[in-house]
Amino acid sequence: MAPRRGRRPADPKALDNARKLHPELDYVEDPIAAVDDADLLLHLTEWHHFATIDPERLATRTTTPKIIDARGTLDTDQWREAGWMSRTLGRP
Repeated sequence: MAPRRGRRPADPKALDNARKLHPELDYVEDPIAAVDDADLLLHLTEWHHFATIDPERLATRTTTPKIIDARGTLDTDQWREAGWMSRTLGRP
């Protein structure tokens, strides 16, 4: 099965185990590269280095700058000012 476009998990602690369980996915070490050509970005961690990534830098790499913050750790105003359609679970 070919990997689906945009499915590029980037979790430095879990990559080896994830590759064993789901070799059909396209894994990347670099969280910036993980968003290349993505239609939607899912923010699923509270790790500080993911929460502080520059949203303007990421916006130029996506197909459409859309993000769902499932952990509530992103500065929603900053992401929206950078052109992202941003939704945070549990918030308007």
